[in-house]
Amino acid sequence: MAKTVDPQQTLQQFLPLVRDGKIEALEELWLDQQALLPANPDFFKILMQAMRKADMLDRAESLLALLVEERLKDRGPREALKILLAVLSFFPQSAALRPLLVKSLRRHHASIPEADQFIRLAGLEGDGSLVEGYKTFRDWTRLAPGQVYQHYDWGEGIVQKLDVAGGKVTLAFPKDPEKVMTLEGVRKFLAYIEPRHFLARRAKD
Repeated sequence: MAKTVDPQQTLQQFLPLVRDGKIEALEELWLDQQALLPANPDFFKILMQAMRKADMLDRAESLLALLVEERLKDRGPREALKILLAVLSFFPQSAALRPLLVKSLRRHHASIPEADQFIRLAGLEGDGSLVEGYKTFRDWTRLAPGQVYQHYDWGEGIVQKLDVAGGKVTLAFPKDPEKVMTLEGVRKFLAYIEPRHFLARRAKD
């Protein structure tokens, strides 16, 4: 596992530089410690809040793009996404972060054949909000084959097929292995179960 520095100690180094407007010193410190910076959401949220207050978000955007690109290359999409999702609300229209988000999502969800289609449906390659686009993408991935839902009476059902054009989902429930529902019906009457939850694992056993 790659070594990182303590988030609080690192903030204590960066925040005074932000407060004093020492952007060049901040950039030098960032680049010097880039490989060690923690992938801690709170670290980035606090730092971005301070940089926004100091009117430094333009410089922050460039630094973040360098960091995410490095993490994506050296540590993979999971850590890159962890950083991106912590800062997207500060840069909802970022031209620099948009391609990195798309690339990270493609790699992280490589096992989902429909991932590219979901990215298009979410508008992530366009000029819409990255925040809303990511939420839409996440909602679509939860409808991909293999995902698990629960109904209070039918039990757990596994998605078998997603018909995007027709707006329908086919799920396999214990007593109905080919239950067809509309997208609206799934969202209204079923509860999504995270893949790591024991109910999701039990449904697939």
